[in-house]
Amino acid sequence: MPTIGSKKTERTGLKSQKALARETKLLFIVVAAASASILLHLSVQAAVSWRHGARIEAEIKARKAARAVTVYENDLRFNQELEIAKNAASERIAERNHAAEMERRRAHDPKFAVSEREKAMLQMKGMSLGEGEAPEEFLKKLAKLACPPKSGVGVTVAKTGYLVEVAFPYSRITEAHSEYKKHLPGLYLEVKKTAAGIAQDILTYGGPLGVAEVVVRCQGVANVQTREGVKKEKRDLFGVTFVNDGRDWSQYSRTEMEQLWKINTNQFPAMIANMGAR
Repeated sequence: MPTIGSKKTERTGLKSQKALARETKLLFIVVAAASASILLHLSVQAAVSWRHGARIEAEIKARKAARAVTVYENDLRFNQELEIAKNAASERIAERNHAAEMERRRAHDPKFAVSEREKAMLQMKGMSLGEGEAPEEFLKKLAKLACPPKSGVGVTVAKTGYLVEVAFPYSRITEAHSEYKKHLPGLYLEVKKTAAGIAQDILTYGGPLGVAEVVVRCQGVANVQTREGVKKEKRDLFGVTFVNDGRDWSQYSRTEMEQLWKINTNQFPAMIANMGAR
């Protein structure tokens, strides 16, 4: 038969079991809540880490792209600067070569003598009066070199020195300048340039020998009406005289030489006017 003490003990044990159950349940709830909190925290951390990682990856990609652009721009700039430097160096080399070539041409380097005119100039520059040679003969040879082929040359003694007279054929001008065809103004310019060049060479290389005057004429064939009919006669189309006053004739251009001559004959203005009237 149960006693009072035993019942009390039984009730106490029952209460203890219930309390233990409540504590266990509470502990379970606490543990579950803690686990949920931990899981939530871990999820948040994972999300933050993912976003942080994505941001870092994006920054890395952006930096790589920026570096690639910088490298490309630097390479492009370098190539441009290199090309500019190459062009500048080439221009400087070309300028030096051109200056050296022009210096050699002005010095009449034989290697640059290609045309008949250049070869004749070299010969004139190298000429000197031979022992026992008459100045008249020397001046004739000089004048022939200064003139186009088939030109007439004459040297006479005047009161103040030697008179050198030359006559070059108009046909040599038309043949040498076929680009003008029958364009008289262009041919007229070439006639004047040729006359100035001939006189300049004779005065430059023959002046020291006592050349006092140089007369240059351009002769052409013209149709002349006579009693017997039309005949072809040689006529002076252009003629000028240069007086040697002792100046350095080599320093003048052909255009400047034209300011120093005296015109004796000039048929070209009338010829040009007649052609324009047709």
